[in-house]
Amino acid sequence: MTLSMLVMMSVLAEATDDATLAKRFFEEGRAHTKAGHPQAACEAYAGSLHYQRTLGVLLNLAVCSEQLERFPDVWRYADEAQVLAGRTQDPRGALARTLQKRAERFVAFVQVTVDTPGELIINGGSSPLGTPVTHVPVPLGSTEVLVRAPGRLTFVKTATLSAGQVLSLEPWPHELSATSTASYAWFTPSAVQTMKVTVLGVDAAFPYFGIPANGCTGGARYVRALLDESVDGMAAGTRVVVRTSASSSAATKRTFVGLRRAGLGRDGTPVFCDVDS
Repeated sequence: MTLSMLVMMSVLAEATDDATLAKRFFEEGRAHTKAGHPQAACEAYAGSLHYQRTLGVLLNLAVCSEQLERFPDVWRYADEAQVLAGRTQDPRGALARTLQKRAERFVAFVQVTVDTPGELIINGGSSPLGTPVTHVPVPLGSTEVLVRAPGRLTFVKTATLSAGQVLSLEPWPHELSATSTASYAWFTPSAVQTMKVTVLGVDAAFPYFGIPANGCTGGARYVRALLDESVDGMAAGTRVVVRTSASSSAATKRTFVGLRRAGLGRDGTPVFCDVDS
């Protein structure tokens, strides 16, 4: 028996095992559904979906999620079910549309447009951030959105959303807007950072925005510098500005301790403040 035949048999065996496990979880979910246990049913259907993404599993997940009033999940499962039904002209697509329409009365949406893949965190729950647009259903009420990607400042936005509302965000183009109300924060908002830099010069003013809103009220100087070491997703050599009361002079090396991100200048330069100054 050749190596290629052994590999093919292994792949077929794995596929068969996945189908068997998917069916086992699906039948378990149906049993819980008949018994009136939507929580257990959803858990079983989710197990089935892990092995095979089928129209029947998605529809059953949408139904049990509706019974549990998890309306963003209903919308998401029904949306995927419609895509699958459309590929084969399956009439169950009508049921998926009905479920999605019912869910829309109880959800809002976050829509994020980016040019860099990353991570989207909504109310603490993490999911991949795709390009160019990621569209996510969310519960009604207070919503915190955090967007991050390698080499970019982490974007945070909080809003109170009503039924059907779409919160449209374009995190990084706003970095250059002096009038933007978007805020940028650490991965952990209370965290502070240590930064080693080479000083390029010291200014009495700098075209920034966002500093007062981020608690950076102290400091009379703006130290223009280059990073000596990578920090917070920014590579060594990145241009930064630190608002501080400490004295500095051009061409010197300096370590700032306890820095907090303050925003960006109108030219896009990241601005930090020395919270100990």
